[in-house]
Amino acid sequence: MIVRLTTVLLLLVTAACAAAPLQIEDLQHHRWILHSIDGVELSAYAQELGFEDDAPLVKVPDLDFGEQGFVSGNTGCNQFHGQARVIDDSLILSQLATTAMACVGFSAELELRLHLLYRNPLVITREGKALILRGAENRLRYELRDWVQ
Repeated sequence: MIVRLTTVLLLLVTAACAAAPLQIEDLQHHRWILHSIDGVELSAYAQELGFEDDAPLVKVPDLDFGEQGFVSGNTGCNQFHGQARVIDDSLILSQLATTAMACVGFSAELELRLHLLYRNPLVITREGKALILRGAENRLRYELRDWVQ
């Protein structure tokens, strides 16, 4: 009887601790800074792609989630905004509009890669203060960096 009760309690605690799927409301009013791609920090990622240190990013890419699914951010060069939805475990970005500044070097390459990723649903999870987005071929790790601490 005690073993059975212990097993039931253990199952209940495990179920309560399991991560609930993220909702768009969980992202609302938070800003996320791109930290790494496929486990490689951005500066090292630039070097992996053959870009020298003399081609710095104009801005660090970020995502900023607002009211009613509004999302804005930048890709390292250009700004963008649009709509964000979370369905099951997928983040879907749609109706994205972007500025059109000329980008060079790593900024241009990173922008292209991010735009290609943002076109498709991304599997979304949280790891502490990190937001993880996974596409078919890449894993993006964003760190929480709200405007107001």
